[in-house]
Amino acid sequence: MTDVPEIRVRPCNEGEVRPDGRYVLYWMTACRRLGWSFALERAAGWARRLGRPLVILESLRCGYRWASDRHHRFVLDGMAGHAARLAGSDVLYYPYVEPAAGAGKGLVEALAREACVVVADDAPVFFLPRLLAAAAPRLAVRLEAVDSNGLLPLRAADRELTAAYHFRRFLQKVLPEHLAHFPEEDPLAAPLPPRLPGLPQEIARRWPAADPAWLHGGSLAALPIDHDVPPVPGVTGGDEAAGRVLARFLDERLPRYGEGRNDPGDDVTSGLSPYLHFGHVSIHQAFAALAKRERWSPERLVRTASGAREGWWGMSPAAAPGGGAHPQLPADAVGEEGAGMVGLAAGGAGDPGRAEQPLGPGRPRPELVQRHLLVFRPLRPAVGAGAAGVRLRALHEQREHAPQISGGRLRGALRPAGADVAALSASRKDCDESDRLPFESSPRNPLSNRPRIPAAQAPGPRSAWVRFSSRPPPGEGRSCAAGQKVALCSAHWPRL
Repeated sequence: MTDVPEIRVRPCNEGEVRPDGRYVLYWMTACRRLGWSFALERAAGWARRLGRPLVILESLRCGYRWASDRHHRFVLDGMAGHAARLAGSDVLYYPYVEPAAGAGKGLVEALAREACVVVADDAPVFFLPRLLAAAAPRLAVRLEAVDSNGLLPLRAADRELTAAYHFRRFLQKVLPEHLAHFPEEDPLAAPLPPRLPGLPQEIARRWPAADPAWLHGGSLAALPIDHDVPPVPGVTGGDEAAGRVLARFLDERLPRYGEGRNDPGDDVTSGLSPYLHFGHVSIHQAFAALAKRERWSPERLVRTASGAREGWWGMSPAAAPGGGAHPQLPADAVGEEGAGMVGLAAGGAGDPGRAEQPLGPGRPRPELVQRHLLVFRPLRPAVGAGAAGVRLRALHEQREHAPQISGGRLRGALRPAGADVAALSASRKDCDESDRLPFESSPRNPLSNRPRIPAAQAPGPRSAWVRFSSRPPPGEGRSCAAGQKVALCSAHWPRL
């Protein structure tokens, strides 16, 4: 029937496929394109198997957040292209634009009454999951949500991956098998059953097709959307425009992308963001075009799933830019080796994955911490001595999430990271009044302590154990009191 991998197909209700229905309905919501779409391929496969016409419903609500002339025009450009391409084909294309908020309610349910099966896009973003969840129990036939979001299926992971390193390592293990299953470039190329003459009259009267003037650049003043946000001059939506933007990026900008992508003055970005957002271009399409340009094949993948940020794809630096001299370290981190550090430099024996594993209570770790739940402060001076190692970017990490609060006490607020604990530790008696600092609460989490140190009041460079209050954070001007012990090097207080 179809070659769409079953891992990408999710049944949304208990309905059954009805072979005696009048047509197969594809409800286009997220992947607004006529190619490189597993969902459209699935719907076309059902139509061929059941011998029923294919109907494509592409609807546009007006009650979504940030609805404006800019967003509407971009989507309508794509709808106009679809209407032109499918005119006279075996596919009945039905573009619907809501004239008022909520006016489209019941349209999908009405169309499903005479459908064999309904296929929709499975996209975990915006209001789309709620839209499917609301429609599923109302449909008397089977509703399938098909994942066309990325190279890796949404349901490929069997567990939660809590760190970027864990996700990269998992992806490098399982992605190669999914690279063998790409959506068809043109799922409508093969013959389809004859076109449906039209939709039932009661549906066409209640939910009329979009005004052709709206599709072809006409005024949108009659729609209840924000008219103060106009369309962007020279920017056209649609999958055909997306293909041109992708080709321009590969032909003109890709060679400079690796070095220039972080320079706001160097216009080397792809320009594909709005097309990806509205589903006018597919990740599979972009990857296939890039791989063709690189003369790439899966045989060039690194066979070891190390979790490295660069080098695994076997592409040029411009096509797969990395993150610095080492997969886990920024470019300015290479320097002298700290006395207690593991070998994360080139040829070292350390496991780079440990740099992103969560810390457990009482587990200070001499490694560079890179974790999205943590806040880092820069550190330039070298720690310890050595010829080949790493320079620490931070000597401490600060947790900002409320789960760290237990029993009214602040736990794990700060922990040592990146330096030899012995080099930083000193007894509490070595912490005099000059080391006690005022604090202020973080605006994001009032229960997190954040040092507030004016540069003029910064202590001299020496290491000490500093005790932070385990009570709720004191107001500005109060000193830290006895409480939880943390490691902090006072030489870097001015940088916090």
